[in-house]
Amino acid sequence: ESLVGLITYTEVSAQFDSDMGVLLPLYSYPTWYDTSKYEWERMITAANAAGVKVIAVVNPNNGPGGEHPNVDYAHGIDTLIQLGATVVGYVQTNWGTKEPQTVCGEVTVYREKYFGLHGVFFDQVPNEMSLAHDKLPYYKYLYDVVKGQEWTPDRDGIQQRLVILNVGSYVSKYF
Repeated sequence: ESLVGLITYTEVSAQFDSDMGVLLPLYSYPTWYDTSKYEWERMITAANAAGVKVIAVVNPNNGPGGEHPNVDYAHGIDTLIQLGATVVGYVQTNWGTKEPQTVCGEVTVYREKYFGLHGVFFDQVPNEMSLAHDKLPYYKYLYDVVKGQEWTPDRDGIQQRLVILNVGSYVSKYF
């Protein structure tokens, strides 16, 4: 069994009104107090106007960056959710070498403290070129942790428990 096979395109697209969507890494600071620099709201508003669903990745500090979002991130995340975006939190995995307990701790911070998140974006996942096939149990464990927890329902009342693996290249057939 592969992680890719655990969730299919059909399952994801069935949750949305259209098949069109975009994964938007919001690695910029949420400067909501300066409208000339605040891109988050403008991007989601433009996507909504075009009928494009958005999964927004927030990354305060190569992960959650502590136990609580600062006021700017709290405001930015709230704006994303109010505009209907699906919001996931960024977590580095260091190609499967980061301690699973540390990774799970970051998932818990996003789930419990960053109110309104719908799942996790795991970065630095081994790709086809890395030959790190032995990492499948590591990522299956993280997948099960995210899927086994309660997350904030989206505006339709669905708990997505979204898991995104970023391999940055070709996905290994083992994943």
